Amino acid sequence: MGMATEEECKFIELYYDLFEMEPGLESWQNPEEIEQLKEEVRKRAWAKIHDEEARAGKLKKLFTRPARVAAAVIAIIATGFMVFVMSNRRSAHEVILANNAQPQNKNDILPGGNKAILTLANGQKIILDSVSSGGLVRQEDVDVRKQSSGELVYQAACLSAKGGDLQLNYNTITIPMGGEFKVILSDGTKVWLNAGSSLHYPVAFVGNARRVSLSGEAYFEVAKQAGKSFVVEAGDAEIQVLGTHFNVNAYGDENAVRTTLAEGIVKVSKAGESRLLKPGEQASLYKQTGEIKVSDADVELAIAWTNDLFHFDNTNIELIMREVSRWYNVEVVYATRDLGKKNFSGIMSRYADVASLLQRLELTGVIHFKVEGKKITVMD
Repeated sequence: MGMATEEECKFIELYYDLFEMEPGLESWQNPEEIEQLKEEVRKRAWAKIHDEEARAGKLKKLFTRPARVAAAVIAIIATGFMVFVMSNRRSAHEVILANNAQPQNKNDILPGGNKAILTLANGQKIILDSVSSGGLVRQEDVDVRKQSSGELVYQAACLSAKGGDLQLNYNTITIPMGGEFKVILSDGTKVWLNAGSSLHYPVAFVGNARRVSLSGEAYFEVAKQAGKSFVVEAGDAEIQVLGTHFNVNAYGDENAVRTTLAEGIVKVSKAGESRLLKPGEQASLYKQTGEIKVSDADVELAIAWTNDLFHFDNTNIELIMREVSRWYNVEVVYATRDLGKKNFSGIMSRYADVASLLQRLELTGVIHFKVEGKKITVMD
C-alpha cells in the first residue's frame, strides 16, 4: 500500500470523528458495537477513497464550499455513511450507520440517471439518452450538440450577421421521472434540470431579453451579458436576473414556487408584487394566496441534488417521498394520514438504490415501507 496524502488522512479522521460528534449514539448501540462500526467505516473509506478520485468532476462544485462541509459530503458519497434523524417537538431519534446493508429485494428499484427528450421547433423529438455524442441538428445558425460528457450544448455561430431578421424558434427539453440532464443555452447559460422537469427556451436569444419557461426544478448559472436580462417564468412567478446562480423549485405538486439564491441578485415577481433576493435567501411564492415571502435559506440543502445528494433537514416525510417518487420513478401511497406529520433529517447519495434509502429511514424505528414492484407504501 502507498503512503496516504495529508488530504486523505484528514478525510479519514473527519469521517471517523463523525461518530464522536453525534449525541445520543450510546442509546442506539453499546460501546463495543460502536467501535466495531467505526472500524468498518474506516476500512470502507480507505478501500474506496482512490476509486472516488474518478468522480472528482461530479464533486467539483463541493470544493467551493467550506472545507469541513465538503469533506463530510465526500465521506458520505465515498462510503454511503449517513445520519438520519426523526424529530418531533419533544424528542429526536438518531441512527448512524455504514453502507453495509443489503437491498431487500433482488429486483430493487434503481436510481435515476441522464435522461431527456428534446423537442425541436418543428415538433421532431430526439431521445437524448439514446443518441451518440456529436452534432444533432442545426437551427437558425445554431449547432445543437450532445457532448461526450452527456450535456446538450447550443453553439451559436454568426448570429449578429442576421441581427433582427432572426426568428424566435423554441426548443423544449423534457426530463422524465427518474432522469436529470444539463443543457448549455446559446448565450452560455448553464442549466441543470431535475427529474420530472421541462425547460422551454429559444434556440437563439434575440433582443435585450432572454426569457425561458420552467416546469419542475432547475439550477441556473446565468451567463452575464451587458444590458440583457435573463427571465425565468415558473408558474405564476417571474425571476429576473442579469448574471447569477440560483435554484428554482416549481413542481406542480408543491405548495409554492421557491427560488433560492446562491450568488448575485434576483428579483422575484408576480402580478405587480416583487421581492429582491440576496445570496443565501429564498423567495416562496405561495400558490393559494399569491403571497411572496422571503426567508433565510440553506443553499447547500436547496442545491444538494445538483451534487447527487439527498439532503433533508427536519423535512416532512411527504416532501421526502415526493423526491423519492420523482427520482426513482415510483408511486408512493400512505397507509394512514398521520404519517405526514413525521419529519426527518439526513444526507445520502442519490445514486443509492431505493432499498438502501428506505432501510435507513426505517432504522429510526418510527416508519416502515412496503415495496411492491414500482409502488411504495409508507406505514407506521
